[in-house]
Amino acid sequence: MGQCITCNQFIPPKLLVVVNEDTGALQCVFCNTGQDYVTVVNDKTKEEEKIWKSDIVKKYELYLKEISKKGNVKNLVSPDSNIIMP
Repeated sequence: MGQCITCNQFIPPKLLVVVNEDTGALQCVFCNTGQDYVTVVNDKTKEEEKIWKSDIVKKYELYLKEISKKGNVKNLVSPDSNIIMP
């Protein structure tokens, strides 16, 4: 789980880039490119698709909420974090 230093959104790790090696600061590919979408190749269809930042943020938030319900993960989430617990 990583948080973009520019937009402060939680983004899946594959969509983050390290922008400062010393601090480990991360920036999402959307902020890094200045676009609201990125084009990826679908593993199943092998066709190019656009993925939108707003869709990724919503889906990742739901994913984080779901995994936070599991007992072994719940203990890892800090009560001071910005994750909205159900």
